[in-house]
Amino acid sequence: FSHATRATIKRYVYQYLVEEGHSLTALAMQQELPDWALHPANGSSTGQLLRMLDQYSELSREPAEADPVAVEKEALNTLEADPFHLEEEVFSLSGIHTGNIISCCIQNDNVVTGSADKTVAITPVKELSDEPFADANAAVIQNFTSPVLNTIPHPSQDILLVTCMDGATWLVEDGHHTPGPVHRKYVVRGAWSSDGNMFATASYDKTVQVWQRPSASDPFALATTLPFVGNPEAVEFHAVADRVHEQLLVGVRDDCHLHLYDTLTWKVDKMNLNVLKDAFVSFTVLDVRVDPTNKLVALATDKDRVMIYSLATGTQLRVLYGASNDGYSTPRLRWHPNGVHLMVTSQANDIVCWDVRTETIAFRLTGHEGQVRDFDYCLEHNVVVSCSYDKTVRFWK
Repeated sequence: FSHATRATIKRYVYQYLVEEGHSLTALAMQQELPDWALHPANGSSTGQLLRMLDQYSELSREPAEADPVAVEKEALNTLEADPFHLEEEVFSLSGIHTGNIISCCIQNDNVVTGSADKTVAITPVKELSDEPFADANAAVIQNFTSPVLNTIPHPSQDILLVTCMDGATWLVEDGHHTPGPVHRKYVVRGAWSSDGNMFATASYDKTVQVWQRPSASDPFALATTLPFVGNPEAVEFHAVADRVHEQLLVGVRDDCHLHLYDTLTWKVDKMNLNVLKDAFVSFTVLDVRVDPTNKLVALATDKDRVMIYSLATGTQLRVLYGASNDGYSTPRLRWHPNGVHLMVTSQANDIVCWDVRTETIAFRLTGHEGQVRDFDYCLEHNVVVSCSYDKTVRFWK
């Protein structure tokens, strides 16, 4: 290697150590080398070392049943820049739960949290637009039969979909629990359709149940049960431009495809997530989020990277590095409504936000002392609410 190449490698190794939180090792490297050797180039992307290793692995492996499909690249860098930025923790709420807080969401002027202590708390929040204040003593606590894994608010009504570790699910409205789908194993995810007349629950019993109602005044009933070879890890509804009905997107462990179901006929299309369009499985999709334009889908994986694909062509458009998530993690993704920024939880106890145009990190939200399990974004007040294994709920502006 030339001297310049060796210096670049050292910078990338140092960048990797810093991004992975190996502060002592990074400090030792900093002490042994001159400052110029580790100084990053202006505007350099994150995850450079992992990016090179991923490219080498992808180019050097033998294709498995390769399907030669032209790789179409869409220009995300033409998106209009947006000044969205959060950095300040303005409030921390504790004492709501005795166990780890696993889920959180914003519903009306309440923060809804679910915990390993088998409770859901609905805590009123005052002055969300200025200096948030919430009183743990004012929380309405509801008891369930097992640890609560997800609390998903209805898109337009005061209904809450609650999924639990014992396989039970519940619809909560006005303090009343109505039983929902019952799975044989814990329910890892749930999602509402955009009109709120359909919801899906994904379980480690290797099924996704979909429940539907004809109108807002009717009860929900089972529409279909979708079986899988592996465990479904993520579900998301997607509004298709030329159809009245939506698609249901499902990510499955140890499967190189994203499953797209027509919610009218329940026929499935499979999007191959490999660049070579072969059958090789190199990562698992752990969360799925469609962007505000309904043209792109972001996938959080178990390999420390988030990927963005075109829903129209299945083309991989972006690979984002800088968040730490392995096979035991439960990452949560959120798009900002501007379609430029994408946020995800990380096992490094923080939330990472990228500018998808440039593949660079816009900011990190740091402060939690335990793994961040969930977060929600309130557009009206430009506030992020997050929850963690440190048993706190934090507000960021």
